[in-house]
Amino acid sequence: AALGTWGVVFLVVSAAAPLSVLAGIGPLAVLIGGVSAPVVYAVAGIVLGVFAIGFLFMARNLKPMGGFYTYISVGLGKVVGLAAGFLAWVSYNLLQIGLWGLFGVMAQGMFATVFGIDIAWWVLALIGAVLVFGLAALGVDVGAKVLGVLLVLETALLVVLAIAILSQRAGQLQFGTFAPENIFTPSMFAILGFGFAAFMGFESTVLYRSETRNPDRSIPRATYIAVAFLAIFYTATLWLVIQAFGDADVQGVIAQDPAAFFFTAMGTYVGEWGVSVMFVLIVSSIFAG
Repeated sequence: AALGTWGVVFLVVSAAAPLSVLAGIGPLAVLIGGVSAPVVYAVAGIVLGVFAIGFLFMARNLKPMGGFYTYISVGLGKVVGLAAGFLAWVSYNLLQIGLWGLFGVMAQGMFATVFGIDIAWWVLALIGAVLVFGLAALGVDVGAKVLGVLLVLETALLVVLAIAILSQRAGQLQFGTFAPENIFTPSMFAILGFGFAAFMGFESTVLYRSETRNPDRSIPRATYIAVAFLAIFYTATLWLVIQAFGDADVQGVIAQDPAAFFFTAMGTYVGEWGVSVMFVLIVSSIFAG
């Protein structure tokens, strides 16, 4: 029982891999949904915040410890709970396989671009898996400290980018993102799933009840803080990066190379050092996930 509220927050938010979500999925959301794409993160945050009220009440009053399927079994029956557990087991394992492939490829690119070293992607993926296993073996509190450091670095870099964009385009900011005519469109409904996926694993706060000093207080606080932080951070950051190119031109820029969108913004407004640091932190963000 070594974790406090902020330790749980660092674990959950880091596992959501915010930098990877913004740099990897954010551009696609804008390309499909238009300039109002950042709003889906705010909507998802509000919905999950309301959901968390009942979810946390169940967590406080249920004796069984376990994943999301435990709560589904109590609320909707064992058959639905078993199906949900199987779905989660398959989904998270497939996600994990995909993440290791992504980690290996991104790490290979990072070493080649930043350090001029060519290492096979699968070697880097195996090294990453061993490091994750080692952190888990050392204990959840050690993992929280490592992920906490990585999360602070990710956040700091994106704040630097946001400040650079604000300072250089202060008189050119546009608010089409929040215009009703841009929000209530079929394309926006099509990317709602992107918004909810960005909060991946937020429900895992309840899994740390036995790891926290005061679970009845720490777990609810950590859940609401994590959801609020992610909703505000995703929405504000993606809106500001859209402002780096302007509402009218941003989709054209993304269409040229979606994967390079955030790197282009970083290079233009912060400098090449920022691009190198972002490359490193994207790899660490996937590692955290």
